[in-house]
Amino acid sequence: MADEIASVEADRLALFKRAKEINVVMDEHYKIVEVPIYPKKRVDVERLKRYPEKYALIVQNIQSKIKDKAEMEIRKADVYISQADVKAVVKDKSILAMVIPEQGEPERWEPEVVKR
Repeated sequence: MADEIASVEADRLALFKRAKEINVVMDEHYKIVEVPIYPKKRVDVERLKRYPEKYALIVQNIQSKIKDKAEMEIRKADVYISQADVKAVVKDKSILAMVIPEQGEPERWEPEVVKR
């Protein structure tokens, strides 16, 4: 799929180049124009370090976000454990049947079209 996309993109660029070479860049409905594409803006960290108070506050905020996310994941581990994690450790089928019980009642009913 990625090869196909790359191939189509290369063909597209070749056609644009050819249209510019023969100077056919317009018809009754469309026009080919050059649109500038700028790179994404990035923070110049070295210049930001010239303002140590602001730099320290920004780094502290980033570290705080990372710590909060990690703490949330740890709290989640106490409450939610995936079946894959259990099956990776527990191999005894009787224990698995107790900790991962079969569902008896359906959660909900959804209509579906099936062949008669």
